[in-house]
Amino acid sequence: LPYVERILIPLDETATLEKTPFALVTFDPTIFIDVLKFTPQNIIYVNSITLETKRKLWIENEVQRYGGFAAEVARIYQLQPALEHLGDKSKGTLRVGYAFAPKKLEEMSERNFLKNSTNYTYIPIDLRCPLNREVDIVIQKVQQYRSFWDEETWKVIEKNVQALESLGKILIDPFSTLEIVMNRLVFQEKYAHAFASEHFTTKLAETNARLGTNIQVRVPKMLVINPNVQKPADVAAEATNIGLRFPAIFKIKDSSSSANSHKMAIAVSLSALEEVEASTFFKDSEHIIQELIPHDQEIHKIYAIGMDVRDKVNGSLPNITKEVLHGKDWIIVDSQKPFADQLVYEKKVPGKKHELVMPIIQLIADVTVNLFSVSIFGIDIIVDSLTGDYYLVDLNYFPGFKGIPDFVPLMERHISSIYNAKKGSQAN
Repeated sequence: LPYVERILIPLDETATLEKTPFALVTFDPTIFIDVLKFTPQNIIYVNSITLETKRKLWIENEVQRYGGFAAEVARIYQLQPALEHLGDKSKGTLRVGYAFAPKKLEEMSERNFLKNSTNYTYIPIDLRCPLNREVDIVIQKVQQYRSFWDEETWKVIEKNVQALESLGKILIDPFSTLEIVMNRLVFQEKYAHAFASEHFTTKLAETNARLGTNIQVRVPKMLVINPNVQKPADVAAEATNIGLRFPAIFKIKDSSSSANSHKMAIAVSLSALEEVEASTFFKDSEHIIQELIPHDQEIHKIYAIGMDVRDKVNGSLPNITKEVLHGKDWIIVDSQKPFADQLVYEKKVPGKKHELVMPIIQLIADVTVNLFSVSIFGIDIIVDSLTGDYYLVDLNYFPGFKGIPDFVPLMERHISSIYNAKKGSQAN
């Protein structure tokens, strides 16, 4: 069995083989259980999102048949926390189950999150299976897995999540709302309605009056184009009808439907729109046309964890002119390559040219919480260099929080807050 890697790890530094249970770390525990008839009390096995779901369920069921502790890891840095949990060092801590895609795991490792501490134990879980781990609260972002799994697997996940909720397990944020958050068309429409509502406009007017500002909050106008039913001339007429500002950016709607999903077009005027619509990249694919608001190469990454809100400024696109597009009315760019290599402009170091008014940012964060029932999110805000108005251009659930030095204490405080609040409500 040369392909099976195994490690026997004592859970106590004073352990002896006769007196102390060991942890078996293996790619395939069923080899040891069924073939070699070796059943350790503690098993840690290697899991992967690419592991066939039926195979994953079978392994998990076999492991559970023999009792004892079990854990799964996808990265080597998850091994030490798993061993600590199996070694029963998690007693008296808040046990946090987490389900993340590989990219999210890497991000969290870079932020030093998911490391056990005096008060917190972090336990990997897989929502393809019923919950077989002892956890108090669950945090997840499995929506990033969608491209790996079929609809049948996704239905199983939804069923398992419902089972978690019926058992009284606490989820940091509702599973159902995350589907909405990850759909750009849906969340932009919801924001547009919310920002135009009487409640928000009243609150914004009161805040502007109190601070002596006159800032409006908007989302860029957008069109969804189906080239099978809309001709270039029709699209131009619709853009005029809704007052779409130029320059504008053109993006493929569904990233899984086209090999050219990373290709985007930028057009400086309405007269160039019909040419873009007739181009190879967009004439056969559903796509989005969105206003490209001039914002002086600065984008504000607003990070929210519970009640805490942080602002981090990143570099962004330049204010688009014909000169920036090499003297052309429109140009195709590749989002996987640096824009500085494709456009003509002097790249500036971001430095908060536009200082945000944080009470207004807090209003936007409050709208996000009320619309989507999320508590860990990031929103991208740009400041219109012509009017000073704020434009919300993106929303992400549980972003990377890069450049936020106090991310871990903020997260742990929030996890405890959610757990205590929901435990209290369950008790009542």
